[in-house]
This record gives sequence, C-alpha cells and structure tokens, in this order.
Amino acid sequence: MNKPDVLLDSCVLASFFLVNDSGHQEALQTIKYLFSKPEEINIILAPLVIYETSVVAIRSGYSEVAIANRLHKLLTYDQVIVISLSELAVFKHLHRTAHTSVRQPQIRTHDMLILNTAIDFGALVLSSDRPLLSVCHGLDYPACSTINQLAAYQF
Repeated sequence: MNKPDVLLDSCVLASFFLVNDSGHQEALQTIKYLFSKPEEINIILAPLVIYETSVVAIRSGYSEVAIANRLHKLLTYDQVIVISLSELAVFKHLHRTAHTSVRQPQIRTHDMLILNTAIDFGALVLSSDRPLLSVCHGLDYPACSTINQLAAYQF
C-alpha cells in the first residue's frame, strides 16, 4: 500500500523553525503528529519551501549555521522527500496553470507551484496561508491548516 503524502507549505515549516513565531506551537504539534506516523505518511517538500523558510529565518535573526543544522536534521528523516521540478513537469504545470488561472485569477505564482506539486503527488496541502487555502478550496483540492483538520483527514 502506498503511503499518502502531505506537502508542507513554507508558512508551516517556517513557523516550526521559528520558536517566537505566533504559529510555532500549532506547527510544532503538526510536525510532531506527522513524524509520529513514519509508516503511514510521507512529507513532501518543494525546494521553494526550503528557500522561503531559510529567507524568513534569516530575516528573523537566525544564523546560517542554526538554519543549516535545523534543515539538515529535518532532511535526514526517511519520510521527508524533497522533490525537484523536471522540464517535463513544467509543460504539465503550464496546462494546469492556464486552466486554474481562469477559475482562480488571483492565484500567486508560488502558490501555483505548491499546488501543482501537490497535485503531481496527490498530496494533501498543509498550509496556514489563507490565499493558498482559498485557491485549494475553490478548486476542490484537499488542503488543511490545523492539527485537528490533519488528524481528521481521511487519507
């Protein structure tokens, strides 16, 4: 049986990394929940999520070494998968983006990348970013923002 995938958005990962962030406790509980199910759930990270999280952490005063250590630790878990975007995927995403943009003209570029990546993997989008969640819900694509929603989600 294939394990279901959860794609983490940068707002969740950044809140997890930044202990003074207003969403840190929720993100901490969510990440702990995901890691408590290594045989059941894969965690998908797009490179954009890693970059955005790093930039937010640097702007928040974290050192390069502290960020690198936290990322390294995260990336050593077997259930964490960092995906890459192949040239062929770009054409598939282009088609999907053209149709999505008609239905959701306010979609931001980085949200479209996250959404396309989730669709490619059939992954649940885990984010606290309201515009991204709005687009997902508007397209009837599964997304959640809280630990309770995640725990109740039927994979």
